[in-house]
Amino acid sequence: MKRLLILATLCLLICLPLASAGSLTNLDDVSYARNRVVDFFSDYDSSELVFIEGSEIPVEDQAVFRFFKLQTSGIEKSETLKDSSVASLGSLGKECVVVLGGPKTNLFGSDLMESSENGSFVVSEEVVLAPYQLLFGQLNESGVHLLWIYSEKELILLENNAADRSLFGLVLDKKIVPIAATLLSMLLLWLWQSLGTTIVEFFSDFFSEKAKERRQKKRGIKKLSRQKKELHRFIDLHELGAILASSLVFSGVFTWVWVDELSSFWSLYLTNFLVVGGVLLVSESLRQYWCYSSKVSSEFVFWPFGAVLTVGSTLLGNTFSLASHPALADGEDEKKFGKIAFRVMLIGLIVVILSYVYNILYPSRIVQMLFVFLSMEIFIEMFPLQPMDGHDVKKWNPLVWGVFYVFVVLIYIVVNFTMFLEGM
Repeated sequence: MKRLLILATLCLLICLPLASAGSLTNLDDVSYARNRVVDFFSDYDSSELVFIEGSEIPVEDQAVFRFFKLQTSGIEKSETLKDSSVASLGSLGKECVVVLGGPKTNLFGSDLMESSENGSFVVSEEVVLAPYQLLFGQLNESGVHLLWIYSEKELILLENNAADRSLFGLVLDKKIVPIAATLLSMLLLWLWQSLGTTIVEFFSDFFSEKAKERRQKKRGIKKLSRQKKELHRFIDLHELGAILASSLVFSGVFTWVWVDELSSFWSLYLTNFLVVGGVLLVSESLRQYWCYSSKVSSEFVFWPFGAVLTVGSTLLGNTFSLASHPALADGEDEKKFGKIAFRVMLIGLIVVILSYVYNILYPSRIVQMLFVFLSMEIFIEMFPLQPMDGHDVKKWNPLVWGVFYVFVVLIYIVVNFTMFLEGM
């Protein structure tokens, strides 16, 4: 699986720049970088050379680094070690060391950056193959020749801190935290679906019949709406209010997970609010228009329990819930709505892939937040339990739902949790 993902990513990295104007870099730069790497490796054989790969390197960088390693015959059998298994670069007993990954993805990255500033790592040449940096030089203390390759985007982009800030993180391994948080959220969602009606009816005994009716209309479970909604081509003021409320909630949890320092919370929150609000406004406008064309009456509503579960699941270690969703009137064609929902999510997934690849070439936090949020929203939406749209998509076409969801889960993991790809 890991090799397949690396191969696919490498194909995108090579083909996309050649197919587009204003590409990643020109062919002369690529040729020079390749020749420089070949010259550097030509002085060593496999026994004299070792690669130190960062533990947190994303899959697209793994593809590029393996491409560099294959550029010269004779070194493809050289040893590759994880940074966590190496005490120091000088203790390896090798004449040449290649460090793969920067300060955020390789444990030696910060040391090398500091060493290049104080002169203990003497850089003889720096080759820029945007967004990748290749630094050729020598370590003064050990005399080891060193090539340091890292992506500039890791200095720009944000990291997923959900597992580090999770309540589960106090007792569980970092890799287990998102899984545990997601499973618990799924369980709570299932319990709400199973017991929600009973709970509402129980508490309604303490209130008037009018209050009971109002709660039943607003409790936010899809398909249980008691009033017939009128067809409307564009989203109305009530739906705009739901988009606003949902954006406020999602932007908060989204920022808490991805911000580097909590002191920078509000500046990133504003960015995320614009991204989340824009995505919801466009996707729900498109959905509403198609619902109108198909004569399906629906309304985008805010879901209080979903908002609580969104915040709670995030604190546990991984966001898994919706603060809002489209609600259908009783008797509406769920299969017809499922087809519409699938079309919206398919467009969203295409945007995820394109923006993800674009971000590799031109790193941007705004673009990063766009594909991260969209991948998360589609991953949650496709879950086959009410009130998620996946419930309707599965009713429309179970095979399409199954194949699509597998693809969605893989992309979600690649985009959000590189750590799960290690060792695959």
